[in-house]
Amino acid sequence: MTGAVGQKRVSVSFLIETIMSLPPIKEQDQIIREIQGRISTIDVVDIMIDLSLKHADRLRQSILKKAFSGKLICSVKDYELDTPLELPLVVEAAAAYGTKR
Repeated sequence: MTGAVGQKRVSVSFLIETIMSLPPIKEQDQIIREIQGRISTIDVVDIMIDLSLKHADRLRQSILKKAFSGKLICSVKDYELDTPLELPLVVEAAAAYGTKR
């Protein structure tokens, strides 16, 4: 029962002649319910990830729009500056994020 490249294979006659035990129908049904529940959870998580990515993209666009319109500023009172400090690092980081996608 060896196939190409030394991999074992199972012949049809072996499957026909071999008695395989299966779990009772109730247990099979429980297994199916468990799998379906996990698939449903995966579907919900997939939707949540998709929505989060869309939200993150909208936030990135908003930050870039504010940055390039001069509205992305921050007052730095800890350093006793009277003028607002622009955030070029935020703009650079957002722009770099856009190029890596």
